[in-house]
Parts: sequence; structure tokens; C-alpha cells
Amino acid sequence: MPPRKRSYANISALVHATEDEVRVRAAILKILPAEIGEKSEFSCTRMEGHYGNPILELKSNTTSKEDADKILLKILHELSSLDETLLDVEFSNHLDERNWFYVRLDKQQAFLGCATIAYHDSISLSFHLSSKPKSLGELRHTLETNKENGEIK
Repeated sequence: MPPRKRSYANISALVHATEDEVRVRAAILKILPAEIGEKSEFSCTRMEGHYGNPILELKSNTTSKEDADKILLKILHELSSLDETLLDVEFSNHLDERNWFYVRLDKQQAFLGCATIAYHDSISLSFHLSSKPKSLGELRHTLETNKENGEIK
């Protein structure tokens, strides 16, 4: 069995029985940079809800650190100033001890092309960071510096 590649970004969303899978996929793709969305592959897991309702889980991940940084940088650039402030205030709640940064975006807003922080009915994203930033500003600065240095193209 070949060694498993390290994941740098994980994306997932639930598609409930009342939702259209094609639209949820489109929402996910709209939050990704176009060149990454074009090569993204999704796994689908069929599940059953508490009342027997069908639920589909869509998952995708990237094993490229550069792609993960591009996705995160795009999301940070598209957040409203209010969402950015909220994320900065709650920053320590979104970063774990293994340097995984977690954020959830509203599915409906993502379908419209907007990155908006959400806590329910969301697209869940997690990013493995190479260091542990103390704030959202520090994380943004690191990503911007990496882009200026050509580490993110």
C-alpha cells in the first residue's frame, strides 16, 4: 500500500435532502481559486439523518501546501471587515494545538460568490499551518509574505 500523502487543506459540506447536490458543489467551487477548483475531486458518503432523511457528505482535500495557502488567502481576502474582526477576536478558537486552522463558510453566500463566516449549514474548511500564528493578522501577514516571496504563485 503506497504511503498516504499529507493533507494541507480539507473541505467538506453536507447536502441535505432539501438541497441540490450540484448547487452545493458549485458553492464549494466558488470559494476556491479557479485553477484549484478545476482539479478538485470530491468523495461522496451517503448517510442517514436522525429521522431517516438522506444526507450526502462531500469531501475534498489538497496535498499541496501552495494550493492550501492559495485557498486560505482567497478566503481571507474576500471576508467582510465584520467577519474578519469576528474571526480575529475568536482566533484561538479556530486554531488547535496541531496547527490546524478551522473556518466555516455559509453555503448560500458561497453559492453567490461571497465568503461569509457561518456556524450552521456551512462549508467546513481546515488548513494545516506550518507555524502557529497568534492572530489573524499574523496569519494574513505570513501568507502575504509567502506570496511576495514567490512561495504562493
